[in-house]
Amino acid sequence: MSLKPGTDMSTFLRRYTDLPFLFDYLRTKELALLSPKTWDDKNDSFFVEQYAKAKGFQSTYALCLAEAPETYHHWKVFTSGSSGVCIEFKKDDLVAHALKVPGLRAESVTYSTIKNLRASRPKPDQLPFLKRYAFGDEAEFRLFVARQEEFSAPIRFAVPANAISRVVLR
Repeated sequence: MSLKPGTDMSTFLRRYTDLPFLFDYLRTKELALLSPKTWDDKNDSFFVEQYAKAKGFQSTYALCLAEAPETYHHWKVFTSGSSGVCIEFKKDDLVAHALKVPGLRAESVTYSTIKNLRASRPKPDQLPFLKRYAFGDEAEFRLFVARQEEFSAPIRFAVPANAISRVVLR
């Protein structure tokens, strides 16, 4: 069984993070796509690495958001203690600005069982947006881009403040 939240699941995208990320955004009015190599979930970053190898890319960049309504899980896993924040973006506005980055893909993550993955191997283009079924409650939405050149600095793109619907502090 595969679960793929629809792209219309929510009119909002939520970025669970910490205060320094919010301060950076408020100072620059930009969001940053970072290397998935820094992710805690090595199973998740493994799929991205396999995509890069299959396609001949030297570096990948991503920003993960949630389409799901706010849950305890999001706060516990994606924020740190009392410095946690949730930046809620208007989905259409954020995606419109993100798509100005050449080659960027903005898609919902597909969740699949290991049994289904073995039975039907995913195509390389699916790998950056694939996670195990057990994580389906996250309803993740990713901004993702790959580059031929070696990783240097994060990829940043402008997002005006009116693309934010609210900010929640933990």
